[in-house]
Amino acid sequence: IPAHEITSLPGLSAPINFKQYSGYIQVNSTSQRNLFYWFVESQNNPSTDPVVLWFVSLFKIIFIS
Repeated sequence: IPAHEITSLPGLSAPINFKQYSGYIQVNSTSQRNLFYWFVESQNNPSTDPVVLWFVSLFKIIFIS
C-alpha cells in the first residue's frame, strides 16, 4: 500500500535505502478489529527472497514463511 510507505524515522538522520511499510489491515469491520503490520522489504533480493509473516497475540505467536 503506497500510502503506508515509511520514508523517514524519528531520530534517524541517514536516508532509508530500502522500502518499508506500516499500518493497519482491517480483519473484521463489524467489531472494528485490525491487525498492525510493519513490512520491511528484503535488502538482498526482494523479487526472489521469501516473505516472513510474524503475528503476535496475547495467547500465541503465529509464524508463517
